[in-house]
Amino acid sequence: MKRFTIPEPPLGDIVKSWFLKDLGEKWRNYKCSLKQKYFDEAFTPQYVKNNAPTDVNLEQFCKLVDFWYSDAGREQRQYQDVPNNNQVSPAIHRSSHASRKTSVGKIQT
Repeated sequence: MKRFTIPEPPLGDIVKSWFLKDLGEKWRNYKCSLKQKYFDEAFTPQYVKNNAPTDVNLEQFCKLVDFWYSDAGREQRQYQDVPNNNQVSPAIHRSSHASRKTSVGKIQT
């Protein structure tokens, strides 16, 4: 039983590439959400593993926790904590100044 079909090339190659890119992004985001919820430097790796979520593969979660507490995981955290001056601040994207019909100056007077 097929759930979906991928078109023949060249469109199929584009669809496959998009699908794999999207899936990879979602997988990264999911791992990030797990880290936000379960990782704490004050905890030991064993404690985190013992309190693993029930909806994940335990073996995969343990490998992920081992990475979080590894030297490579620590290096990655340090790299992620360094601000990238080439990126636009999320606050700028949320700013409503450019999207208003009336300027902010007129509203405040």
